[in-house]
Amino acid sequence: GSAYNELVQLDSALYFHLRALRIFGDAGDSLRGGQTLGNLSRVYELLGEIEVADSVARQAVSYLHRAPDYPKAMALAQWSNLLLKQQRYAEAEEQGEMAMELFSRIGARSELAGLANNLGVMARDRGDAERGAYYYRLALEAAEQADDRNGATHYSINLANVLADQGRLEEALARYREALVTSRREGYGRLEEVALEGLVIALERSGRTKEALREQRTLMVLKDSLRSAERLEQLADMEVKYSTERTERELAEERASSAVQKAELERQRARNLVLAGGLGLVLLLAIGAVLVQRARARHRLQQNVIAEREKGIEAAIASAEEERRRIARELHDGVGQQLGGLRMQAERFALSEAVESSQVTGLVEAIAAAGTEVRRISHGMMPKALAEVGLVPALQDMLGHAFPEGVAEFDHHGLE
Repeated sequence: GSAYNELVQLDSALYFHLRALRIFGDAGDSLRGGQTLGNLSRVYELLGEIEVADSVARQAVSYLHRAPDYPKAMALAQWSNLLLKQQRYAEAEEQGEMAMELFSRIGARSELAGLANNLGVMARDRGDAERGAYYYRLALEAAEQADDRNGATHYSINLANVLADQGRLEEALARYREALVTSRREGYGRLEEVALEGLVIALERSGRTKEALREQRTLMVLKDSLRSAERLEQLADMEVKYSTERTERELAEERASSAVQKAELERQRARNLVLAGGLGLVLLLAIGAVLVQRARARHRLQQNVIAEREKGIEAAIASAEEERRRIARELHDGVGQQLGGLRMQAERFALSEAVESSQVTGLVEAIAAAGTEVRRISHGMMPKALAEVGLVPALQDMLGHAFPEGVAEFDHHGLE
């Protein structure tokens, strides 16, 4: 806030001072809160809101009534100056006297001198030259003690003006000449001009017109010089202001460009996130598709395996059915017919009273042929294991398949 005060950016100064006041109020810091109120009062004064500034200055004094002497004296001095602007002279002098007492107590000579000079101006404006001279002398003494040469020269000129008002022209002339010497030595051009103006008037009033004319010419030359210097200073200020405005404009453009770039980066980041999300989704979909394809391939493979197994089973069943039909045909066409023939021969023998040996021999041969046919058929149905490894291993293999969860034992004799 104080920085914006210096830059005369009063709206910003007001905003930050109000924020600071809230912070100090919440923290219970009455000292800094009172000082902030003083700063606010100054802002309102610069804004031309004197009544508001006066109210805020009064609050600052109230806040700082238990504060150390210096901040309390500064608040009183500020309030006194505001009262002077409102022409409330009695109140202004009362608050100013209290402030000067505090300044004197703590040795704040420069502050004491400034306030005493303001009270002197008030007294002179009211026509109280004696009171004005008192305050100007007080201001001059304090400035000299503070080694404030500019202030001392200024207050000396003001004292000379009051002395001239009182008709004490010689004392006034002495003060003017002393102020001129100091102003020329220290380069206080504006104070030199004011001192010359007072000197010319005092010389005219004392009847020294020739000397007054000479000093008037000096004054005119000085004014021309000061005006030229002021114009140069104004040009320099304008150049600085233009440069500052240009710099601020460039900074504003740079900030705007930076904001645009930042926004573009944010948009790019958002696009990248969307793109990354999209790529991630595509990748997930691709992985899902691959997994689905693999699952389908495994399913097809399993279906093919099952189909092949079913085909094998169906083929085995068909083969077994075909084998049963073949065996049935062979039994029917071969062994069945042979057994039928044997039955018929046996019946004929039973009816015949005499049986020849040749007939018996034929019957025996027929029976042998039937047995051979049965053995042939049974050999075709014999398990592979029986043919390859023998009866005992074949029996063990058969029992192992019949009783897979247990142990089957059997006894055999003479089969090895």
